[in-house]
Amino acid sequence: MCPFVYQTLNMPRVNPPGPPPSFTPNKKNAHKGWSGGPSGPGGHGGPGPRPRPKPIDSKAIRPCRNRFAYIWQTNGNSYWAYITSIGPRSISGFRWTPRGRRWTSFGLDLRNIEAFSCS
Repeated sequence: MCPFVYQTLNMPRVNPPGPPPSFTPNKKNAHKGWSGGPSGPGGHGGPGPRPRPKPIDSKAIRPCRNRFAYIWQTNGNSYWAYITSIGPRSISGFRWTPRGRRWTSFGLDLRNIEAFSCS
């Protein structure tokens, strides 16, 4: 059995304390996993290769455990989450569904996170 799965199975399940905050955090202030700097040869922003995505480090997101976190995914999705478990390459917990106004279980690979903000 994978050690992360074993660790997750043996951890007490922590349910979110209620609905998430009613605001959306500013993405400019969020922790980003994207490499910065201008693109292009010489870093002048001209034509050339764009910065490559850099995965979020599990240590960086660790303070969000058992807290509300707003997540911006690399595919454009964004939502409130309540992270209950953090592994070396993934997170899991609950994701808020605004239409259903409820929490649903979710898991996400850290490579799919563009930015996050804990509240």
